[in-house]
Amino acid sequence: MSVVWLGYLASAVIALSLTMTSIVRLRLINLCGACLFATYGLLIGAYPVVLLNSLTMTLNVIFLTRLFRNKAKFCLLPMSTHSPYLQYFLQHYEEDIRQYFPVFRSTEVDGLTGYYVLRDLQIAGVLLGRVEDEKDFHILLDYVPPAYRDYKAGHFLFEESVAIFREMGVYRLLAEARSDAHARYLQKMGFTRVAEVDGELRFERKLKEGLAS
Repeated sequence: MSVVWLGYLASAVIALSLTMTSIVRLRLINLCGACLFATYGLLIGAYPVVLLNSLTMTLNVIFLTRLFRNKAKFCLLPMSTHSPYLQYFLQHYEEDIRQYFPVFRSTEVDGLTGYYVLRDLQIAGVLLGRVEDEKDFHILLDYVPPAYRDYKAGHFLFEESVAIFREMGVYRLLAEARSDAHARYLQKMGFTRVAEVDGELRFERKLKEGLAS
């Protein structure tokens, strides 16, 4: 690779970082881009470029260290499906929700059980579903806004808050995936693929006795 193409690559990586909605991804990709630009500057003898991008790298490392060290505080907040805020939330993210839950409709939430997943008092996720056969909780929506997609909200919900489901008398969680990204998410959350029907992947997660939040 010529030096010129290294500069183009560095520019492309920096530009890519600016499209990230996740702060962590933005910082990580921007760090890589700054590293490439610093290397490019060294190779062509442009020391102001090296200095600027070395500073950018340092700032990215500092912010990433703070992000990883700071323990986010999560909690579950029961919701009313008649809440105007819930409808506003679902409508605001409607296009993104449809990518992962194409059959979900915000007008059909009456009678569902729902929770907000709060992260440092910000809404980092919405869970909607219903109890079926008195022992299964069928997840119809498990949505996390783009800025919070680092699996922490899902880990809190399915690892640290399992007692919520046990209080419903639930022993198994059911979910469907209609995209590879959602399927990977469910598998990371401990779900097991059990069937495929008309292109829809079906998953389950059995809850163990005695789990607590």
